[in-house]
Amino acid sequence: MILPAHIGFAGFIGVLMFKDYRAFIAVLGALIPDTDIKLGIGHRGFTHSLHFLLISFIVPELGMGVLSHIILDMMTPMGVRLFWPYKADFVVFNGDLVKNERTSAYFAVFVSFLGILISLYRWFI
Repeated sequence: MILPAHIGFAGFIGVLMFKDYRAFIAVLGALIPDTDIKLGIGHRGFTHSLHFLLISFIVPELGMGVLSHIILDMMTPMGVRLFWPYKADFVVFNGDLVKNERTSAYFAVFVSFLGILISLYRWFI
């Protein structure tokens, strides 16, 4: 999934659950799993696993962001390795929801836009 989708979905979840500054912590949590790309440790490995998710819940808001990230990445054909280091990939909808990169991008934009709109509405109401 692309960055705007992770930001929008985590913002949506964060505002629904916390409705204060902690929603921003959830958004930061949603960005953390993709740091594996910059660190060169293999994308969608440890930082997309249940091990990492459990560790991230030391700070609940951060954990919600990581959880939202993993859920969205499970909706892509690549899936995630929940039980890292085992190489089994877990995919929701068997990849049918987002079959290719273009569909994935459209879905991500939709999720982002919807999440941001609902978050803004909820934040100010």
